[in-house]
Formats: sequence, structure tokens, C-alpha cells
Amino acid sequence: MKQIIRARNDRIIAGVCSGFAQYFNLDPSIVRLGWIFFTLFGFYLIFLFFNHTSFDSLLKIDQESTDKLVRNRALSTVTNLYKG
Repeated sequence: MKQIIRARNDRIIAGVCSGFAQYFNLDPSIVRLGWIFFTLFGFYLIFLFFNHTSFDSLLKIDQESTDKLVRNRALSTVTNLYKG
């Protein structure tokens, strides 16, 4: 069974891309360029998501629901005080 191992030869930082290249019988430069491309593309997508998404819409809390929660919490606290 073939294993993915870090390459001891033809390594630039730690040999991880070169190890993947040896496993898949590719040129290490292609694997390195692919890794750089997908890393930058991923950061770009994260940037676009947070740039075009307002946090108010993500954390939209209805005021009526909040008031209802506060009333129920206060009511349960008062009833627990009388029980105890």
C-alpha cells in the first residue's frame, strides 16, 4: 500500500507538497502552485463573505421575542422564589 510521506529531497519548506507530488506522480511545482492558488482563493472567498454580509442580518433578533424571553425569565425567577 502506498503511503503519503514528506519528501526528504526536493523540499522547500517541509516537503509536504513534494510528498503529495510523489504520491500522485506529479511535478512538485504544480502541487505548490495549486496549493498557493486554493489558499489565496479561499481567503478571497472568506473576505467576500464577511465584506458583503452584515452582522445585523446574521444576528437578527426580533424585539418581541426578546421581550417575551425577558418576561418568561422574570416570571420563572419570581415563581422559584415563592417555591423555595
